[in-house]
Amino acid sequence: MSYNLGVDLGTTFVTAARADTTTVGMFTLGDRSVVIPAAVYLRDDGTLATGQATGSLAVSSPDRVGRGFMSRLGDAMPVILGGAPYPVTALLSGLLQDLVQKVTKIQGEPPDRVVLTHPARWGPFRRALFDEAAHQAGLENPRLVTEPEAAAAYYAASRQLGDGETIAVYDLGGGTFDATVLRQQPGGVQIVGKPERIERLGGSDFDEAILSYVNDTVGGSLTELDTRHPQTLVALAGLRQGCVLAKEALSADTETTFPVFLPGRRFDVHLARSDFEDMVRGSIESTIRTLSRTLQSAQVEPADLRAVLLVGGSSRIPLVARMVSAELGCCTVVDTHPQHVVALGAATLASHASPPQHDRPQHDRRQRYGRQHHRGHASRGTTAPIPTATVNAVLDARPQQRDAQPPIPAQRPADVIPTQRTPPQEARAAAARTALGGGAGPDAATMQTSALMAKSRPAHPRPTVDTPLPDTRHVGPNGGRPRRFALTDRERVLIGTGAAVALAGIIVLAIFGGRNDTQTWPPSGSTRPSTSAPTAVAAVGPELATPALGVPVQVGRTPSFVAVSPDGGHAYIANGDARVITVGDTAIDQVAATIPIAAGPPQFLTFTPDGRTLYVTIFNDQGTINVIDVLDTASNAVIATIPQPARPLHPTVTPRKP
Repeated sequence: MSYNLGVDLGTTFVTAARADTTTVGMFTLGDRSVVIPAAVYLRDDGTLATGQATGSLAVSSPDRVGRGFMSRLGDAMPVILGGAPYPVTALLSGLLQDLVQKVTKIQGEPPDRVVLTHPARWGPFRRALFDEAAHQAGLENPRLVTEPEAAAAYYAASRQLGDGETIAVYDLGGGTFDATVLRQQPGGVQIVGKPERIERLGGSDFDEAILSYVNDTVGGSLTELDTRHPQTLVALAGLRQGCVLAKEALSADTETTFPVFLPGRRFDVHLARSDFEDMVRGSIESTIRTLSRTLQSAQVEPADLRAVLLVGGSSRIPLVARMVSAELGCCTVVDTHPQHVVALGAATLASHASPPQHDRPQHDRRQRYGRQHHRGHASRGTTAPIPTATVNAVLDARPQQRDAQPPIPAQRPADVIPTQRTPPQEARAAAARTALGGGAGPDAATMQTSALMAKSRPAHPRPTVDTPLPDTRHVGPNGGRPRRFALTDRERVLIGTGAAVALAGIIVLAIFGGRNDTQTWPPSGSTRPSTSAPTAVAAVGPELATPALGVPVQVGRTPSFVAVSPDGGHAYIANGDARVITVGDTAIDQVAATIPIAAGPPQFLTFTPDGRTLYVTIFNDQGTINVIDVLDTASNAVIATIPQPARPLHPTVTPRKP
């Protein structure tokens, strides 16, 4: 029987669901589990292990494990596995390919249609990379939808949404939190307002809170363990799993007891639900504040919501529903298994899309993903009927067609990813003014954003369980191994000439960006055709993308320095005279926050490699202020101020000495 596939590839876990014209249900991807880790492990032979196998392998060789790379898509920094760098797209394609092969083995044939979900805040650049990873994995015509849209489809499968009705999606997963507002329109559900996201907040943080509780219970014995011994690593891995099970048990019980095994020591830890709720209450409060900001951006009052749909495994915590209901005063809806909602909604959308156009014989479909499989049993899990009319009313389920590049809205010049010659600067400026409703005032400072993408796809071979990954080990003097960075008494801040180098780079970019865009490359005298019609890549070799300026974003009157977060999601702009730092959201090209800097005018900004901390150099022309502020990017708050003996310039954080 033909079927359709919905995949929710999250930051921490991966789930998949199948659907036909009448039923939808989850696939069992692991051992008696429908949820597998979103992780990969690089074996000694260069092949890639995925899913539950990464858990046991990670204990002995944690440097060969990659986790959380879904949130790093679009980051220029590769993932380091075993000392070698690998692109995020290559790891995603390997994970997706292995998943589809498992599903195909269960069903006996590949799916007719596939829907993949992604965060609502992703812009066209990340979506294009995600689409590329899917095609590297062997998916022919995958459709990409946002996670809240998939959740809304699942919600509407059993509850009719009327035109103009609005719901909010509260998605608290294993590693991130997302808040989105959606409204039913005649053409389908549409996202309204600005979706919000909190990086590095989710179930894993709650697990760490329980681990800290255990450490306090045993008088800090965990911090005294020697992690160089394999027995200690195994014991800590088992303890972390015990913390996860305790957290899940407290969703149903008011108290739990779990054993702790340490080298030469065993004891039991008792944990009450009330104690656990005290640990996580502050984090949940921050998610509700984020949801409130999302409602404000959508100009929706809580009383106008049909419901708040709680999605993600961590939303099973009873305190979440209680606090959301108490704060917003509206109905909350949580499924028995909220971690399955997005995958089930994606499968629902896939089942009601128009039939795909196969360009190969029907008998060849079973070989599409690399090997022949025999028909097996259907996946285990509960099934539920899908009202076809209801789902069709929720979303326009037209499949996305594979083009040279993903469709780009005409009204968003900043979203355009050029693959041929770009229009003249005058035309781009006119388009930007149109998009901004007339343009900026003459005295307003603006930040120009550029979207760049190579015309030809990267030549990285997709990693699979059976195919070795490329061994590119030219990664620097430290072998490419990640190092932890923190500002302690054993580290130092180096004052260098980074600002001058950055300024020189900006000048060079301005010179080349100011050239007439109708100029061809190579220059005259080359055999390269100069006609405006595109030529075959095979005839002339790979082509360089032409830079293009995007939509101006108002960031204040005195911008002097900008630093982009390591994940590429935000740009922090120092406004010296205004004594603020403006945070720009690169996914939607809008200002996300303004952070006052009380110590003085901010000058230069430096991120730690994990993006969790921002160092701000502060000085004035009179020489009376010379300090460095330490800013926590999770809360956008200054957590420390470090006096400096002289004017600090562009700081560099160096790793700890062994």
